[in-house]
Amino acid sequence: MTGLHYPHEMPRHTDYPNTADWLDQTVTTGTEGDLLGSRRKDFHWERDKPLYIGEYLWVPSGSFAPGTVFYGDEAYRDRQVFNERAKADSWLYQTLAYRRAGVSGLCPWAFAGHGGTPDLDSPLHPVQKYVYEPVALYPREYDSRFFGGRELVRHFDVFNDSPVALDLRLVARLGEQTVESPSFRLEPAGQREVPLRFALPSPTAEISLPCRAVLLADGEERHAWEGVFRVFPETAFAPPPGVRVVWYEPEGSRVLPVPGDRLREAPEIDGLDAGRDILVIAPGAFRTPPEVSGRPVIGHPDAGPALPLSRFFAGGGRVLVLEQDTLAGLPFGVSLVEHASTIAFPLTVDPTLLRGIGPADLRFWTGDHYVTRRELNRPASNGGRTLFVSGSEQELAQGPLVEVQVGSGRALLCQALVGEKYASEPMAQIGRAHV
Repeated sequence: MTGLHYPHEMPRHTDYPNTADWLDQTVTTGTEGDLLGSRRKDFHWERDKPLYIGEYLWVPSGSFAPGTVFYGDEAYRDRQVFNERAKADSWLYQTLAYRRAGVSGLCPWAFAGHGGTPDLDSPLHPVQKYVYEPVALYPREYDSRFFGGRELVRHFDVFNDSPVALDLRLVARLGEQTVESPSFRLEPAGQREVPLRFALPSPTAEISLPCRAVLLADGEERHAWEGVFRVFPETAFAPPPGVRVVWYEPEGSRVLPVPGDRLREAPEIDGLDAGRDILVIAPGAFRTPPEVSGRPVIGHPDAGPALPLSRFFAGGGRVLVLEQDTLAGLPFGVSLVEHASTIAFPLTVDPTLLRGIGPADLRFWTGDHYVTRRELNRPASNGGRTLFVSGSEQELAQGPLVEVQVGSGRALLCQALVGEKYASEPMAQIGRAHV
């Protein structure tokens, strides 16, 4: 048997639920535990021995970091309360991931605490009870917003940790639609991923559809899951009156199916009217500047967009920058950090920016749950204003949406995956329209 203590801890890891499925990777285990020599060593479970994770997600943090991962700036209201709630959230995702990975023994540490007496009022208690149901189904995906008129596939993890084999079937109802899986037999200690397919309606305005999935064992209900899905119509983009939207889309950038004039070469930016035009930088448009060999020449023309952008800002220009891999060599005065988030939080109360976007709409974007893949270090100069943030080991030191002053102009830098998920995530289209 292989044993590990605290191998993959929050808030060092933050992108739940995705980060919980780490056992198929080779990772360097954390420093929190040392069972069987696990400390700071590369580990990959070859599945040639049973795996026992005796303690995990204790999260004995003296900072606000754990709470910020799941609750943003609300965590600063009460460090202990929100760290405990965040620990409970991480337990849910991590325990289910360990169960479906086939971990033989597992124990989050622990709603009973050091005294061994269960605290039934702790947020940890109902989570631990929920994730240890022996015969149960749990959703694999946590995204809940979709465009109408499409097929929706949901996957459920089904467990049989009873001592007998069971004949099982899933039945789910979404709105007025009922679907079911074929019957299947699951042996003791068995697990299976079961897909269900729904046809989404095509509404003209947002609607909410309740969903209930039931696990039947020998025809009797053994476990159920309930949630709500929101279905949206696709929206057409219309720029404000008197404004021309111009896209900078050099070769290799992501092209979005929205109206506006297109620029392919950086020098074309010099032809824009800073008083009328809003320049949108397409996702992936910026490249890392090439290394220049030899002695630099002062005032030498730059082949990239840095100088044309600086001149546009000098005239009062406004620029929206969608998600990029680099901001090196550009005049924004901010940098990117390698931090991917599945949950983000608004820091602004701007009614225009947040119109149609609720507190839960910046979490679990459609597809792989990610809202960002890289984020912005929060600016401390250039009149910088951070509008959206995410939590990490450094608390709220980074975010997906930042506004900065550049010369006489201003830039809105958006690392949320508006471009990548424009066709699949309703909040990407709504957010694009407002920013």
